[in-house]
Amino acid sequence: MKRTHSCFIFVLAALSACTQMQSAQQPTPAPTATEPVTPAVPPPQPVESKPELNTKEFEEESQRLLSMQKSYFSVFRIDEASIGLKPRQNAVGVFDLQKPPRGERMRLTVSQQAKKPARLAVGTYTVVLDTVVDYIEIQTCQSAACAGKRQRIVRSLPKQLQIQISPQNQYFGSKDFSLAELANAEGKDKNYKSMYQNVVVTVKRISVVPVPPAPA
Repeated sequence: MKRTHSCFIFVLAALSACTQMQSAQQPTPAPTATEPVTPAVPPPQPVESKPELNTKEFEEESQRLLSMQKSYFSVFRIDEASIGLKPRQNAVGVFDLQKPPRGERMRLTVSQQAKKPARLAVGTYTVVLDTVVDYIEIQTCQSAACAGKRQRIVRSLPKQLQIQISPQNQYFGSKDFSLAELANAEGKDKNYKSMYQNVVVTVKRISVVPVPPAPA
């Protein structure tokens, strides 16, 4: 009986030793890294807008501009984009196209004069040009049926051009129109090709319509 009890104790001791050896062989798990706590960042505060300030600036600017309506030709520069206009001396609002156009289309431009007497900087405006374009149209037949026949027609084309200028386009706007408009309205013969000479642009009146700023 004592022998059996001794064997039992020996077995328990052996099992305990094996358990301790296995525990020693297992790697100790690394401590879990604690993620840094990011402090809460408050959302950016919206920039306080001042629509009343913009409206006030616009009103002051537009009143200044409208008060200069009798001298709009000194406020605005009128030109043609591709060829250029030459102002006639002693004839306000009358411009000669510097050379014959290559095609039928013209593009009138409006911008501030170099000295910027109206000091436009914040507002949007529609500049209305009541214009008459005088020119000579030379139609030349291109088919064998008419053997190069030519006809010379004196034209006068009234146009009202509305051109918007604003800080977004740096107060430089333009509008296209066609010198072929009258001939097309008459039903021009497709066998004829047109050229244009002696183009004179007369701006009879400049008016300005302020465009109110959009509500905030």
